[in-house]
Amino acid sequence: MDRLAFLFAAGLTACSLFEPPLSAEEQARVNADLDAAQASIATHEAVWKRAVAEAAAAPPPGQARPCPFVTSNHEQVAEALGAPAGVADQLRQMQAAQAVYGKSHKAIVRGELTAARAPRAELMEDELRQIRERLQPDRLRHDPHPERIVADAAKLADPAWWTWDLTVQIQARQGASDIDVAGKRFASGAVVGRGFLVDYAAARVACVGTFVATNSGTVEFVSQPGMEHGQAYGAAGFDLDANAIEAAERSLVAR
Repeated sequence: MDRLAFLFAAGLTACSLFEPPLSAEEQARVNADLDAAQASIATHEAVWKRAVAEAAAAPPPGQARPCPFVTSNHEQVAEALGAPAGVADQLRQMQAAQAVYGKSHKAIVRGELTAARAPRAELMEDELRQIRERLQPDRLRHDPHPERIVADAAKLADPAWWTWDLTVQIQARQGASDIDVAGKRFASGAVVGRGFLVDYAAARVACVGTFVATNSGTVEFVSQPGMEHGQAYGAAGFDLDANAIEAAERSLVAR
């Protein structure tokens, strides 16, 4: 390779090291999508509030028909009614998240619905925050797949992202008590509440239900020395809320 060709190749290599992870066009597209996603929150949360308030004030359905979104024979019902596939699996994931982390994007509402927020709105805020953190220069510079940021932002801006929301209202709750960590015993807690499944495409609550839930027979948790007692009560609380999500789902009937 002659000297000119070598310098030319070296120049290309040096330039490539300083190319931004995202082009100006990609960065502009991401910013526009994030703005659109942010703006969608208020619109859809207003839909959620109106729909849930209307359903909470309405009498129970006169005829108990299976909820087309979630039932024990979900696949067959989905095929017959054209319900979205995979919703039952998503609810299982929500329940697991509540049991392990105490959070399923706040599907659990304690107290009045008027003071609550749409669970999917809070999920959107979490997703937006994560993408904005990934756009920070230090993180973006070391991101092996910056193109995924473009795709993730586009998904949030797509109106189809707003599918449905399960809201679980706890009307009465008695937490677990008399926990004996060494003896592996406790008195189960119980909750009474209502479930509302909002269909954003139809701008209404598609399914409602009332439920009672108790703790699981066994609650497993990882503890730190000296903190076992408090962590046991925390784990029992997470477990009770997770079971409330499952009970609410099972109670749902179509409106």
